[in-house]
Amino acid sequence: MIHSNTCAVDGKLCLIACAYSDKNCEQLSLPFLYLHLNHSHAQDINVMEYQKKCRAGLINQSEISQTQRKLQCVIASLKNTGIINPFAPLIHLPDDLPHPRKTLLLLLNFIDAITFFRQHQRETTADQSTGEVLIKTHPEDIELAFALLKNSLFRRADELSTAARGFYGWLKRFLTQAKTRQFTALDVRKAKRIHPRTLNRYLQELCLYHYIQIKGGNKYREGYQYKITNLDEDNGLNKSIETALKNTLEAIKTEHERQSGKTETEQERQKTPTVENVTPPTEQEQKNKPTFFEPHYKRLRINEKEEYTLKLILELEEKEQGREYLTGDITALSKRSQCIESRYLKNLWEQGKLTREWRKRQYYYALATDNGGTVGQTRVSDY
Repeated sequence: MIHSNTCAVDGKLCLIACAYSDKNCEQLSLPFLYLHLNHSHAQDINVMEYQKKCRAGLINQSEISQTQRKLQCVIASLKNTGIINPFAPLIHLPDDLPHPRKTLLLLLNFIDAITFFRQHQRETTADQSTGEVLIKTHPEDIELAFALLKNSLFRRADELSTAARGFYGWLKRFLTQAKTRQFTALDVRKAKRIHPRTLNRYLQELCLYHYIQIKGGNKYREGYQYKITNLDEDNGLNKSIETALKNTLEAIKTEHERQSGKTETEQERQKTPTVENVTPPTEQEQKNKPTFFEPHYKRLRINEKEEYTLKLILELEEKEQGREYLTGDITALSKRSQCIESRYLKNLWEQGKLTREWRKRQYYYALATDNGGTVGQTRVSDY
């Protein structure tokens, strides 16, 4: 007998579609990344040359197969893991860019995709609340995403369609060589073989966006005479996008260098023992203190750092009793990373010296008070 089973698969959905006009897809508000085909004459020559070499046996097919196999192995080695982009708040797009929400979402997702493929070369971090291992995005991933998506952003910002923009570029070069600013549809047909209806559609779109103007002529006789509005016009929106991407990349690199220098300083500070406000140990403490070769030496050294965190909390408690503390309040005084202070606060909470409550997606710590009994772990709040 034939049985049917239903399997539920969780994963990200990827769609590949083909459209005749990119403007029609934008009207549907689909969050797609457009890949425009190159229909230039130079690209036609390159494709035909490749076809000739394939027929002549000049293309090494084994090298192509090895490259495909290598790509399959790279994809198979990737693991399903989360990605965190600490530089996402620094990414900004120009205000006059159309569809900013979808465009920014596509850009962030593309950066995550590049980081995912480079996961074996990237630094990993762990979420202290869930224990999930995450991959941190590097500025090199953002720089590569900007370089690959720059042309796509230009096309999204362009008010003309891809075909009309290509025809307008050819028209400017044609008028520059002819040393004139006026032309007719017949002049274009003589210089470039193009279907009359296609040419009429291009001219109507250029007139609609005021790239060209009708200066005279008659529709039913020799046709309209057109004049290009600005022969030396350059798209200012493209310049603003390129400038915004450049400034964003510089800000990201500056922030990365600052964080790298801060991390190195913290590591040096942790390696170098501080001598401020240190009281000399007594003889009994020196006898009981384990040496480096004893098994409990590392655990006691960490407890000393936890005691320093508790000392800071007690000093703050003397100024304001009954207050709550965040991890950032302690790191501002200890000059240590939030990851380390979160671990120390968690250890103090497990020892019963602190109480904590989950509120507004973060932990709030408070000094535990003993009212005749032991202090237990507080339950997680419902909000």
